[in-house]
Parts: sequence; C-alpha cells; structure tokens
Amino acid sequence: MDADQKTRNKKVIEAIRVTRNVKNLEQYAYVFSDLLVAVLNGGDLKTEVQKSATRIGLGDLKTMIERSSSDPMVACYIDSSFPAMLFMVYKYADSVEEAILANANAGGENVARGSLLGALIGAAHGIQSFPEWTHGLY
Repeated sequence: MDADQKTRNKKVIEAIRVTRNVKNLEQYAYVFSDLLVAVLNGGDLKTEVQKSATRIGLGDLKTMIERSSSDPMVACYIDSSFPAMLFMVYKYADSVEEAILANANAGGENVARGSLLGALIGAAHGIQSFPEWTHGLY
C-alpha cells in the first residue's frame, strides 16, 4: 500500500504472470490496484468505483443502476466481469451483506468477481462489518 504506483503495478503484473500472460488483464489489474489503494487510504467507495468505471470507459454507474432491472450476469471474460463487479460494488456499497448476496445470486462468473468485490467492500467497511454467517468459511 505504501509503494509508489509504478512499483506496485510492476508487482501486480508479476503476480498475474505467475498464472496468466494475457495482456488484456493488465489494464484491469492497474485499475483495481489503484482502486483498492484509494479505498484503503480512506477514499469514498462509490466515488472511487465511479472513477474506475470512467477510467475503463464504462460511464455513469448511478444512471446505469437506475436504468437496470437486475444485476448483470456475465461470463468469466474480464471485459464483462470487471465492469459487472464495479456495477455491483457501486450499487451495494452501503451493505456488505447485500453485496455478497447479490454477487452470489447474480450467477455467471461470480467467484473471481466475488473475490474482488469482497476485497473492496472489506477495505471500505472492515472485517467487523461482515455478516456472522461468513465466519468460519474456508
């Protein structure tokens, strides 16, 4: 968290390349890394998520949510799963429990999306805010 952005991004890419060597992932990894650091440093979750959405060309999340009748269900492809994760984090930013349940219930690719969503929600709310039913999970 204390590393400068260039050093942090270098480490992020090194970690990704352990299992993947897909150039397309890098953009999202940088965005997520910056987003997570901003939230850990006290940035407002919704504000920081909207900045990330704008950065990847997604547009206004509040408007998207108002116009949507459901949460997005997407496949594992990063170009759809990352924007879906930002959508859900923004929509459920105020409730850890609702965010976790919405991710699980949306279906599609919810495992990787859920790990990113959980990291952001946890960074914003802290572990003490997680529902009692999440304790003891392995």
